[in-house]
Amino acid sequence: MSEAATGRGQPSDCPGCGISVRLSPGELERIVAEYFRGSVPELVGVEEQERRLALCGECPDLLYGSTCRHCGCLVEVRARLAGLACPAAMSRW
Repeated sequence: MSEAATGRGQPSDCPGCGISVRLSPGELERIVAEYFRGSVPELVGVEEQERRLALCGECPDLLYGSTCRHCGCLVEVRARLAGLACPAAMSRW
């Protein structure tokens, strides 16, 4: 797997559409808030969320610091949802 595919040394633009795929912390929070608006999903606690995000942060399949290569999700969203697990074949959490 190339450096670009693993999230290390990758470009900041999507090769398919040319727009930036890197999200600022503020933009990421806005997207997460919009995703959860109007719904009340079961969420994990703060400690579990932080544990999951730490594991995602160490994963070689984390793209652009925000996106899971396995499912295309924003890991900030997936890590908060109680009913979901890591989508990797060898689940990290």
